[in-house]
Amino acid sequence: MLIETIDAKTLKQRFKEYDRDYFSDAACQALVDYFEETDCGNTTELDIIALCCEFTEYPSFADWYRDYKGQEGLDELIKEYELTDEYEIEEKCKEELGDYTWFRELEEYNYSIDENGKYHKTITQSVLMLRY
Repeated sequence: MLIETIDAKTLKQRFKEYDRDYFSDAACQALVDYFEETDCGNTTELDIIALCCEFTEYPSFADWYRDYKGQEGLDELIKEYELTDEYEIEEKCKEELGDYTWFRELEEYNYSIDENGKYHKTITQSVLMLRY
């Protein structure tokens, strides 16, 4: 039996090889961390298709809630708790998600240079969750 240790960059490449490039670099790192934290020294067979079925990355907690309960469900949550801004909505949806599953908040930093030579930094936030 051969065992290969997979890092986030290699995992990202494996997703691409299977035409399943659904996860950001930050999500791939979170997946590696998840297995390091939960496997307790055991080895795990890499199954790209299973990972795609078991984990989902959403742009926000509200997007997860909308996917889980529909737009009407999100509207009811907002009305029930009298949520008035995006931060309150995100925090309430995050609280709801914590009752259901493991998740990790992610931030990915991207840098670019415009035509004038000025550097720009963009931060992309998302949430990776395990579907139970």
